[in-house]
Amino acid sequence: MFAIYKRIEDGHKYKFVRPVDGLGGQAGPFAKRIRSAAAANEVVNQTLRWHLDERDLLTHYLTDSERADVTSFKLIIDLKPKSEDELQFFEILEVWGCSDPGWSPLMLKLCFLFEAEGAQEVRDIRESGAFESDTHTCREERVVYEFLYLKFGWARGEWGWGTVGSVNGTLLFPQHLEFFAKHLVPRNAEV
Repeated sequence: MFAIYKRIEDGHKYKFVRPVDGLGGQAGPFAKRIRSAAAANEVVNQTLRWHLDERDLLTHYLTDSERADVTSFKLIIDLKPKSEDELQFFEILEVWGCSDPGWSPLMLKLCFLFEAEGAQEVRDIRESGAFESDTHTCREERVVYEFLYLKFGWARGEWGWGTVGSVNGTLLFPQHLEFFAKHLVPRNAEV
């Protein structure tokens, strides 16, 4: 589940604002970026390489008044939205896409923010819509990468996410892996 949260107080407390729908859909920021890049003829050797940072993603979903304070908002993934006894929140920092005509593998750069275990703690956090993280900046050891794919590319396809599950994953051809590898943070680097 994707959601907008607002950082409050000293930057360690996060408060749920609203869910984000359609991130991988036809009206979402990925589709918008793919369409604009394809229209600008940025396709090279049947592949369209693109990037969106946190500000690009947030700007797509924030209201005009919220955009004035964009740095207070975060786009957060609940990686275990159906779990009753485990919770993991990650902030989306950047997204890279490598779109072919009919599909788009993605690499998401995430920052680990918070986790909870135990049914009561998870229930309390979900009901309150708030949590506290022990950091307000993303240090290297908190950065993780997730690979997903969209069922559409720059020329065709269905709008939406590819299947993700315990035995499914994104298969990366060499040209896709090469593109994503350029953007991985080297060990001991500043984030």
